[in-house]
Amino acid sequence: MPLNVVYSAPAGTTTVRWGDAAPPPPPAPAPALSLTGVPSTGTLGVAANGGLVTNTGNVTTEWAVASTPADVLVSPASGTLSPGANVAFTLTALVAGSKSIALTSATPGTVITGSPVAFDVPAPPPPPPAPGPDWQNAGIYVLGLSPTYYTLGWPRVKYATGYEYSLDDGASWTSTGTTPYAEVTGRTAGTTDLIRVRASNGTGTSEITGSVTLPASGAPTVTRVTVGTGGDYSTPQAAEDAKPLNLVSANVIYEIRLLAQEFSTASITTTGTDIQGSTTDATRYTHITAAPGAAFCDHEDRRTNPLRYNAAVGAALTHNAGAYTIITLDLREGFARASRLQVRSTGNNTSGFGGYAIHTSTAATTCRFDQCILESGTASFVLSPYGPHIARDCVVINTRPTGTNIVGEFSLGGKVYNCLFVSTRNKANFALGTVGASGGAWNSIFANVNGFVSGGATPTLLGNVSDMSTPPTGIASVAYNTTTGMGFENITWPNHDFRLKSTSALRGAAATAPEMRETDITNTKRPATISQVDIGPWQT
Repeated sequence: MPLNVVYSAPAGTTTVRWGDAAPPPPPAPAPALSLTGVPSTGTLGVAANGGLVTNTGNVTTEWAVASTPADVLVSPASGTLSPGANVAFTLTALVAGSKSIALTSATPGTVITGSPVAFDVPAPPPPPPAPGPDWQNAGIYVLGLSPTYYTLGWPRVKYATGYEYSLDDGASWTSTGTTPYAEVTGRTAGTTDLIRVRASNGTGTSEITGSVTLPASGAPTVTRVTVGTGGDYSTPQAAEDAKPLNLVSANVIYEIRLLAQEFSTASITTTGTDIQGSTTDATRYTHITAAPGAAFCDHEDRRTNPLRYNAAVGAALTHNAGAYTIITLDLREGFARASRLQVRSTGNNTSGFGGYAIHTSTAATTCRFDQCILESGTASFVLSPYGPHIARDCVVINTRPTGTNIVGEFSLGGKVYNCLFVSTRNKANFALGTVGASGGAWNSIFANVNGFVSGGATPTLLGNVSDMSTPPTGIASVAYNTTTGMGFENITWPNHDFRLKSTSALRGAAATAPEMRETDITNTKRPATISQVDIGPWQT
């Protein structure tokens, strides 16, 4: 009879039966790490996400991250990770340049993947230069001058992060932030403010100077209205229609300030903007101008922008008259003024009078035009003031391709100072029409024209230039289309640019003039020495 034996294995041991295979041995330690998520570039001095270290092995493993060169701070830079765990770190580059970010381990036999990784730190852009030097030659300007208040303005300057002004020659300063003008109030009538304006950034400061003399007590006050999006009125005509009809009895100067946008009209019967009213006093008038900071001559790139009509850089008026003789801006009120504006007439008139940019019919009084860019492609006259009117630092451009062209019509004693009258596409018959003996031209350019005036007595002429074949006394003969002649940047329509090249013969060739402005069309100061003043509206 067989004997049955029962055997109980001790707890925790493995029962092996005869014929079974041996159990597998426990896995050997296999340390492994991976490096992921390291960015390809970083920013100098800025701590940013640097990546992730993950323990992909089966044992707790030491890790460390460092850069070559060793000029990148890693946080945390080392530690231990249990299997499956990970840790994120940041990188802060102390020096610009190309780096290598590498993962290492002090645990023997560690397999590392994803390392090293290239890490580039670009050099930071150079700091902006201190404001200037163009701005250091800029001039301040004043709008709305009343006995106790005025608007003080200055051209914007590139790279400036703030402006300050002083009314007491630098004893105290007031910040305007990044606004290039200030509303000055509470002043004393009849006194003079000594102005300083400075622009600054992290690199340095530049300063310009000037002065303002306030009118005496009892002088007219100024009513200031703004036109455009967010302004008091939506159109210049609406602002004009709201003013007092008699400025003398109202004892005001009415100032229409256009914001930095293009005001476009179109009509074959109606003027774009019609300034009219009753005044018999040169101290009470309507002034249509660009708002502070809104003119082409306030633009930070005013010295590099092409000198031509461009509504993108400042307040502008344009009118499409089709084939008819309709005016963009008509000054039909005595002593009216237009300044710091761009005015253009468009349409399809190629033979008749066409559309004027600016016209005035107040023959008995003096209207003024300062720092304006005027263009017309449809008019025989671009600027047509009938009367003893004055234009200073204006660019008057006739771009009509055919027809009888007269760039400006300064009849009955008109006077021009440092202006440019030019026909770009079709050589003009005359530059100024019939000026008359009481009129005159000083330091002005008459370009691409066949003649100066269409009839009448010869006006006073001094310091002018033209390419006409036989210019009268007071107008020197200078080539229009050469670098060393008039030397314009570009005379080809529609990309014309009437800034002067450094090689221009017009540099330092001006003559003394009775009403020459202290600054040019871009608010750049003219030299105090006349032998350094340029002919025309642009001062190099």
